[in-house]
Amino acid sequence: MRALAEIARNWLEEHKLPYKEQNTHSMRRDMGFVPIGVGEYVKLHVKANPEENPGELLARLRSCVSDALTGARCQCGAPIWVIGSVSAGYACFTCITGEAFPSEDYEIDEVLAVRGSSQPAARPA
Repeated sequence: MRALAEIARNWLEEHKLPYKEQNTHSMRRDMGFVPIGVGEYVKLHVKANPEENPGELLARLRSCVSDALTGARCQCGAPIWVIGSVSAGYACFTCITGEAFPSEDYEIDEVLAVRGSSQPAARPA
């Protein structure tokens, strides 16, 4: 656990963020998803990916949101990350990105509201 705290401290210092000495869980609370509405996400995604059909993206997104709200899980057992799963197949944030925590990554607001947190759900042990 001490090594994890040291990694967290170094990462936070490198990114000019304050380190809370209490424990590494405080770092997790401070680094969460950025909530975004479905319509707003579609607009951003299509602006960055003009070849994407907005109607098809919206249909895939709505289906993925519905599945997430009914408990869809990644192969590792964690809840899916809707925004990543729309393009990469159903998986959690960590399995899609290889990163433990989202940093300025979007997630659909209605999914976060149901889950009760902007944090990625913990992967099962």
